[in-house]
Amino acid sequence: MYIGNPHNAKRRRNLKKGFTLAELLVTIVVMGILSICVFLITSSASKTFRHGQAIIAGDDVKDLMIEYVRQIIKDKEKIWLVDDINTTLSDGRTKGEKYISTGNLLFSFNGIIYIMDSNIDGEFPLVADGANAGLPANARPLLGSGDDGTPNTEAYGNYRVNLSFQSLLNQEGKALAVKVRIAVWDRTKGSAGSYEVVSVGEEVIHFYNMENKNNKVQTDGTAPSFNYCFYA
Repeated sequence: MYIGNPHNAKRRRNLKKGFTLAELLVTIVVMGILSICVFLITSSASKTFRHGQAIIAGDDVKDLMIEYVRQIIKDKEKIWLVDDINTTLSDGRTKGEKYISTGNLLFSFNGIIYIMDSNIDGEFPLVADGANAGLPANARPLLGSGDDGTPNTEAYGNYRVNLSFQSLLNQEGKALAVKVRIAVWDRTKGSAGSYEVVSVGEEVIHFYNMENKNNKVQTDGTAPSFNYCFYA
């Protein structure tokens, strides 16, 4: 009768031996650390991608609005930059009433760009209450309105813009150009007064027709930049 080698039997028992509890715990810990690392890397890459997409979209809005503004005022012969349309003058009129009688108006309000036609009577009524309180009542959104009268915001998407103007002097010290500045902010991030600005753009517009007429850019106010541009 063949009994076999006892050493072979011991070897077979050793081959059937599994992982110890300590080895399993170490493996679980290592896998957990690796999973966390992968999650952090993926999350960071995703956040960076979303931020990049937001910047690209904001730049598109900025470029579009700057082009609209440039097309509106580039060939004008008279430009008045005004800091405040509500300031009352010595003759009892507001600045808005004074300048609207001589030119059209371009400005931004609540993140939307508006235009307003001039009228010889200098009528300049303002919306008295609600979300549009302070908005010139006869102004209209640059990109039009919907059937319900609200501004068409399709081109803006989730973004809104702030428009400002600055007079520039040439080498002879004459103001024949305007720097248009547009700041684009994301209305879905932050709260009123503290939104995240995603893009800022500037465009210098030279008024060659104004130079030919021996005119210059007029300013009314002491601020370095102006929120209202009247033009004719």
